Amino acid sequence: MAAVAHEPLRELTEAEREHLAALVRARSERGDVRQRAVALLAVAEGQSREAAARRAGYAHGYTQRGLAALEIPPGRGRNPL
Repeated sequence: MAAVAHEPLRELTEAEREHLAALVRARSERGDVRQRAVALLAVAEGQSREAAARRAGYAHGYTQRGLAALEIPPGRGRNPL
C-alpha cells in the first residue's frame, strides 16, 4: 500500500494552542472533541500523524478548517431520535 501524502499542519496560534489545551482538560467536553484536540496538539508538538491517529484519529481536517475540525461533520454519528 502506498503512503498517503499529507499536507503539513499549519502552525497553531498561541490562542488555538491554549484553547485545545483547555478542551483536553475539560471533563464536561464531549469525548470525541477531547480526543481530536489531543491529536492536534500531538501533531503540533512534532509527533507523527500516525502516532496522533493512534491516540485519537482526527488530525487531518485542521489545516483546512482550523478548530472547526473538532466538530463532527454532518451526516456522521448517531441519528437524532
